[in-house]
Amino acid sequence: MSARREVLRADAVSKTYRVSAGLFGRRRAVQAVRNVTIALGESEILGLIGESGCGKSTLSRLLLGLEHPSSGEVFLDGAPISRLSRKGIARVLQPVFQDPYSSLNPRMSVGNIVGQAFAIHNIAAGKEREERVAALLERVGLRAKHMRSYPHQFSGGQRQRIGIARALALNTKLIVGDEPVSALDVSIQAQVINLLMDLQEERGLSYLFISHDLAVVEHISHRVAVMYLGKLVELADKREIYLRPQHPYTEALLSAVPVPDPAGRGKKRILLEGDVPSPVNPPKGCRFHTRCPYAVARCRTEEPEWREVDTGHWVACHLR
Repeated sequence: MSARREVLRADAVSKTYRVSAGLFGRRRAVQAVRNVTIALGESEILGLIGESGCGKSTLSRLLLGLEHPSSGEVFLDGAPISRLSRKGIARVLQPVFQDPYSSLNPRMSVGNIVGQAFAIHNIAAGKEREERVAALLERVGLRAKHMRSYPHQFSGGQRQRIGIARALALNTKLIVGDEPVSALDVSIQAQVINLLMDLQEERGLSYLFISHDLAVVEHISHRVAVMYLGKLVELADKREIYLRPQHPYTEALLSAVPVPDPAGRGKKRILLEGDVPSPVNPPKGCRFHTRCPYAVARCRTEEPEWREVDTGHWVACHLR
């Protein structure tokens, strides 16, 4: 893949929360994201995968500017996001949330939900605003007459289309989708994914597409990043990740993906033992060593370096 201009970048970003340990326990630090460096290119779809609780959603909130990193910096079009106004961020970067039922205000009509961005940014009013909202709704597969309806009158898939229309209102170039199809039926998932891909090609959009569904990520992404317990463990072109994974955790995740012909990828199922360690007390050394079938003594004491093992293929593993 040719080099793409960076439009969004996290540079050594970490996020730590303070939580209480027990009813009368002292407060302890939970590092939800640790030292993550990742970039999204122009007109690129970057998939982010990992188990629940690995830090994907926290990273998305940091990239959206909804939370501030404990250390490191997020850059939007080369400018530190911490120095940008909420309006400035919203003109370039928009979210599409996981739950289409709770992400829309039930007291607002669809026309007001989608058109709110025009009102906040003083872009259009009256008849012009109504025409723009109608055009957006029709582009995502709804009808202009739906402007006067309310969210409870729509199915989950239709609500997610409303959310997508809202995200496009300001001609946004960047969208962060945090599990945007996981709450939908499988048949509806395919329709929404196809819509997202059509919009990406038509408008040159960039997506950070967060999901635990590896088949969906393989279908939609150009590159794929893998997170485990708050850290990136692998990042590469989609084809490289799915055909030649370098990190044992990525290997195990991909071995669990159902395929029509089990011999198609020539890989046996890798069963990980034990549970994901607590982020309150993560393992020393490599965070994955407690579940890794290949771990050696060095993995238990020394944290692996994030390094490029092949052109565009990054991994954090002592054995690669």
